Amino acid sequence: MGRHVTMKLDGEDISLSSLASALVKTEALLAELDHMVSGRKTVTWRASRLLSGSAIFDASPIPVDDDAPDNVDAILSNLEQGLVALESGPERPENYSDEALGCFRDLADISGNGAGNLTCIIAYERRISECFPVTRRISVNVTELLGKTKKSIGSVEGIVQMITGFRDYFTIVDRTLNRNIQCYCDKATLNEIAELWDKRILVSGEITEDKAGRPKSIKVKRYRRLRDRSELPQVEDIAGLYKDLYAEQAP
Repeated sequence: MGRHVTMKLDGEDISLSSLASALVKTEALLAELDHMVSGRKTVTWRASRLLSGSAIFDASPIPVDDDAPDNVDAILSNLEQGLVALESGPERPENYSDEALGCFRDLADISGNGAGNLTCIIAYERRISECFPVTRRISVNVTELLGKTKKSIGSVEGIVQMITGFRDYFTIVDRTLNRNIQCYCDKATLNEIAELWDKRILVSGEITEDKAGRPKSIKVKRYRRLRDRSELPQVEDIAGLYKDLYAEQAP
């Protein structure tokens, strides 16, 4: 069947809402891993198999266009890495974003919540992984890993670097702190931001900070474009102005 992810929800009475939740949250996690690996959406995930009894479904990748890079192996590898690491303890898998961790927590919350036990098998081109449990332990570990957050009203500045339509947010890079900040907004704002790719902007709204007090994300209330550093006056320009002014005032 090619590369795919098999999810199994095992229980005596599995509700339609539990199955639907597993489908939606699996897709959200795979989509976030795609963006984490590729920087954009390269594949869509379709249910290629649905079995009755225990609820079993396969999620198979379909390229979004002919120019999309084939990063499916990297996406699947990151999924496997996350399953192993987060089941073991509160240890962040390499290169994992807070969003990816949050998607893992959402998926793990299905298990043990009256919906049965959730497991995952990953099929690569030439091998099939072991069967990984997706338990509430993952949810607990992610919560501990992310730590407590606090919210405040303020502004953040950065360069627009990534726009994510499926979750209505864009990412700016704060070069002072050397970190990415996710900016959540409505569709109309997202379309406007698309015109400001690689530009400096100031975003104001409700900021979510990590336990160290650094901004992680912001719920956008308003924004404005800032001049690029190349457009700002340079030291040589200011020195030239003073020189000209001194020359005009000299006797």
